[in-house]
Amino acid sequence: MEGTTPAAMEVDGNGMPDRRKVSYMLTKDLRDRELRNFYTDTVQQCFRYLESNGRGRHHKCAVARELVKCMSEYAKAQCEDWEEHGNMLFN
Repeated sequence: MEGTTPAAMEVDGNGMPDRRKVSYMLTKDLRDRELRNFYTDTVQQCFRYLESNGRGRHHKCAVARELVKCMSEYAKAQCEDWEEHGNMLFN
């Protein structure tokens, strides 16, 4: 969108987004407990992965891209119906 500024992603001292805020933003409106737990687990697993590999430190866009990529790969591995619904967002 022209003329708009994207919301700033808050990062910690290591250049990583705030894990709790990411998890909260993804789950705040979810009423289904199983889905909320899935999102929370996905965020936790992906942050562990990014931290252990040092991916994208100090580069917010790289971290955001790697986080989304990790979450889509995690969902693909965990979701039986990925092929049915996954291609809508991730090709």
